[in-house]
Amino acid sequence: MSLVDKIVIGLQLTVYGTGLVFLVLAFLWGLMVVLLRLDRGAPISQEAPPEPEEAPSPSELSSQERAAVAVAVLLHRTREKAAGHAEGHEKEGGPAPNPWVVLGRTRQLGKR
Repeated sequence: MSLVDKIVIGLQLTVYGTGLVFLVLAFLWGLMVVLLRLDRGAPISQEAPPEPEEAPSPSELSSQERAAVAVAVLLHRTREKAAGHAEGHEKEGGPAPNPWVVLGRTRQLGKR
């Protein structure tokens, strides 16, 4: 068997293989089209979603509601600090870098 014969057999196998793949893909596409036509469900209603309620202004809140908001904000800030997100140490709107990552990078630079 010469080199030309081997190349011809290789090209034939390539054409048959890719042709078979595209034939199966076309069959699956046609099958999906048929199944979608057979499975026409109930039409989806075109209702608009309900309008969100506007948040009340701070002057409309009672003193208890204002106190609850203040407590929620303070809790959020203390949890952020506990998780390592210190205020003022953010880069361009992103979170503060993880200290372990910074330590690893420093060690890598020191090895050079």
